[in-house]
Amino acid sequence: MFGFVLADLEALSEQDRKTYQSYYCGLCRAIGERFGNPSRLTLNFDMTFLVLFLTSYFSQNSEEEDFRCAIHPLKRKCAKMNKYTYYAADMNILLTKYKLADDVRDDNSLSAKVFARALEGGVTEVQKRYPQKDAEIKRCLDDLYKIEAAEVHNPDEASACFGRLMGEIFDVDSNDEKLRSFGFALGKVIYIMDACVDLKSDLRKCHFNPMVEIPSKNFQQILTILLSDCTEAYDIMNIEENKNIIENILFSGIWSRFRRAFS
Repeated sequence: MFGFVLADLEALSEQDRKTYQSYYCGLCRAIGERFGNPSRLTLNFDMTFLVLFLTSYFSQNSEEEDFRCAIHPLKRKCAKMNKYTYYAADMNILLTKYKLADDVRDDNSLSAKVFARALEGGVTEVQKRYPQKDAEIKRCLDDLYKIEAAEVHNPDEASACFGRLMGEIFDVDSNDEKLRSFGFALGKVIYIMDACVDLKSDLRKCHFNPMVEIPSKNFQQILTILLSDCTEAYDIMNIEENKNIIENILFSGIWSRFRRAFS
């Protein structure tokens, strides 16, 4: 369900690409610092967007560090890091826990079981740091699983569960309705877009998919309406910092996987 909120790199300026990459590298380093190098495999672009968005919304200063990456040792990299980088690293690990549990439930995945055990220590740390976040995420996913188990083919009900989950994550201090509303709208987009992209695979595997009764010719229109709710919530915030990157993601990058699936 993750990996949709990414940038359209070709449409970014060189400087904006470097900035975006620096937040990605910063999050990768934060995950490694807190949970060990193998945990960096959980890194995803959705949480990179979380760092970028919260940093821009709060105008948070970041520390920059040049380093050599073990994966790309010949070229020096730059990492931007701040308190929201570490928050996103924690949410990244917490969401990975539930994603792996979902993989085990759906496919009895052995690799998911092994990886989940390897992350147990880090997950426990995050649950202690953010008990409210963990409880709300679990509550949202439990509600979602009940809808899926009952095979309720109403996309609004299922997507609203994931919207509440993302709203909880974006509202970092649990006191900002603007952030919560934006996260809710974005979460609905992610859930429905994932369902659209995975429909053929889910039908083949006999997995639940809320879009099964909706003609695929209507998918783009539905997603466009949902994205308009998301961008409306974004516009209210009047964010100026990293505006080009954020809008590149919301208006273009987020469509990348959908375009590949339906081109």
